[in-house]
Order: sequence, then structure tokens, then C-alpha cells
Amino acid sequence: MRDKEEPRLMSGSNFPICGCEIKDFLKRSKFEGSSTDSAASSFPYGFAPSSAVSTKPLPFDWIIRISSAQEEEEEEEEEEEEEEEEEEEEEEEEEEEEEEEEEEEKRRRRSFKDMPPGDSPLLETYLLTVHSTMNRLMYR
Repeated sequence: MRDKEEPRLMSGSNFPICGCEIKDFLKRSKFEGSSTDSAASSFPYGFAPSSAVSTKPLPFDWIIRISSAQEEEEEEEEEEEEEEEEEEEEEEEEEEEEEEEEEEEKRRRRSFKDMPPGDSPLLETYLLTVHSTMNRLMYR
């Protein structure tokens, strides 16, 4: 039976569908022979395939639920974006602090290297230690 029917293009699709394939689909999905109200009620928010679309409008409380859910999703997205921005700012601040610390270390290293040998604070403490030790040893 499928071989005898010619495939035809359905609106909005790019592939041929036989009428028998649609009937098979309807049988598998249990929409054939059922009332439109029961078929539409099995789908969330009243959405259903075109063969079982309910003509009843959505109840008002469902509309409120849908709109409030959309608002909550939008708020969550905004909060996530704000959190991401804050994290990026914190990372940038940390990078800047690390760069400043590195620059300070470079300055310290330069300052010891640039000093003449007698002006180094480390050398002074070493010499004072050696001098005091020698004095103790000599004058005991």
C-alpha cells in the first residue's frame, strides 16, 4: 500500500511524506478516533498536533502560570549574567593585584642590585654580626 501511494511534500517540510505514514503515526500516538479535547488535554499548556488541536481557550490561571514562569526564567537569566559579570570583575581585580605584587618584587630586587656594596642592608647586618662576634671572641 505504501508503494502505490506517491510521496508528496507537506507544507513546511523538506521531505516527502505519504498519507499512510501520517495514518501510522496517528495510530501509534493514539490520536486517531479520539476526541480533540482528550487529545489536547494530554499535552502541556494545551498544545497538540494539528489533528487534535483544542478550540477551547486556555484557562486564565494557566496564562498567569505561563507568564510568571517566563518572568522567572528572565530574572534567573539576568541574575546569572550579573553573577558572571561580577566574577569577571573579581578575576580582573585579582590579576591587577598580582601584577602590582610582581612589580613591587621587581622594584625590591632592583633596589638591592642598584645599591653600592656597602649600602646594602643585608651586608650591613652581616658585617655587624661578624664584628660583634669578633669583639666577643677577642675580649673574653
